[in-house]
Amino acid sequence: MKLVRTPGGRSHPLDPERTPPLPTAVRIRTCAFYVLTCTVMLFYGSLIAMAEDTAANIPENASERNYGGGWECDPGFMESRGSCDTVTAPENGYLTGKSYGKGWECSFGYRQESRSSTCVPVTPPTNAHLTDSAYGSGWQCDRGFRERRDTCVEVTIPENGYLQDDTWACDREFQRHGNSCVPIQVPENGYLSDSRSGKGWDCAYGFRPKGTTCAPIPVPRNGFLTSSPYGKGWDCDRGYEAINEKCAAIKVPAHAYLEVSSYRTGWACERGYRRELDRCLAVRVPANAHLDYAGDGWDCNAPFIEEHNQCVLQIARNQR
Repeated sequence: MKLVRTPGGRSHPLDPERTPPLPTAVRIRTCAFYVLTCTVMLFYGSLIAMAEDTAANIPENASERNYGGGWECDPGFMESRGSCDTVTAPENGYLTGKSYGKGWECSFGYRQESRSSTCVPVTPPTNAHLTDSAYGSGWQCDRGFRERRDTCVEVTIPENGYLQDDTWACDREFQRHGNSCVPIQVPENGYLSDSRSGKGWDCAYGFRPKGTTCAPIPVPRNGFLTSSPYGKGWDCDRGYEAINEKCAAIKVPAHAYLEVSSYRTGWACERGYRRELDRCLAVRVPANAHLDYAGDGWDCNAPFIEEHNQCVLQIARNQR
């Protein structure tokens, strides 16, 4: 029997029956603590086992990936059938340190020889320079020269022209014609345009191109010029419409008003009237109805519904 010491210094045997039991909340917290501890230990144990298993499967000259799982070869090595083989850069080449491709590239001024693992020097022609592009010939013609086959020939600039990249263009007031720059013939009532294509000139306001000249736009009576380069170049005043190259007065019927619209006849009926051919007829609104949103028809008042051009109650209709 286990002895316990009292506050007075005396010892007496511990009686389990006299020992007070632990509170329920304390027992629950204690159990929960043990369960959580065991769970954490199992979790970390599985992680350690997985790490050891992964490390055991990583080949020589490889490392575990930082993300995504698995492994990848170290710089200077390439994967080959589950192992990492050494990548050897050829003479005048260097290692890229990448895990894809061939693992090496040729140095500046060299190109990989077709279907081989050697780097051969790029030899630019006269009036050319090396480029750092991995594509193409590896060289580019100097300014003022253009490529022709494997050589660089000088760009011949005609009189009244100037160098533009690997070709030439004409000065303002001149236009390209074959291999020369010819003056642009601007007609009367015309001016030089900013476009380098086409005829090189445009007509002034109120004129339209006609062949090599600028012809005046004939504006009919009760019309005016427009700034649009398309169409006929003129439009009719308010209250008139274009008919056969003329501006005819719009006939507005009774209970109508002028309306500027490109898809109607130039007039619209007042609210409470509806259009019928060239007239405006009054809208006949039945009892218990009102003019609709457009104003040329009607809708029944709630709770009435339309039936045979009349407005009837829904309840009365159901009782029939």
